[in-house]
Amino acid sequence: MSSPTYQIRLAQPTELPLLGNVERAAGNLFLPTKHSYVAAHEPMDLAELVEAQRHHRLWIAADDAHHPVGFALAETVDGLGHLHELSVHRAHGQRGLGTRLIAAVCEWAIAQGYLAITLSTFSEIE
Repeated sequence: MSSPTYQIRLAQPTELPLLGNVERAAGNLFLPTKHSYVAAHEPMDLAELVEAQRHHRLWIAADDAHHPVGFALAETVDGLGHLHELSVHRAHGQRGLGTRLIAAVCEWAIAQGYLAITLSTFSEIE
């Protein structure tokens, strides 16, 4: 059996309700760490996803069956591009999808004329 191939592309409106499951599965990766509280967070609000999708700031990683298995959401913060959310379903992790989604956000930031892109993350995960 061959390895799945993935496509990185802008999200479609019909895919937005599926992203909560991706976010939950990605959050569960934090359960064995000191940041286990991340797994208890509710997924992003659908209205926020709709707004990002409408403004072409939401990308998905789609599997062979065209189902979302990861996503990245960008926004503008203090006049710079900002990676607000990056989630990859744990069953599809370690395949470069996060890197490819970040590249899509960086391409967006360049096209918008931003001089930099920011993100918030943990300094270490144990």
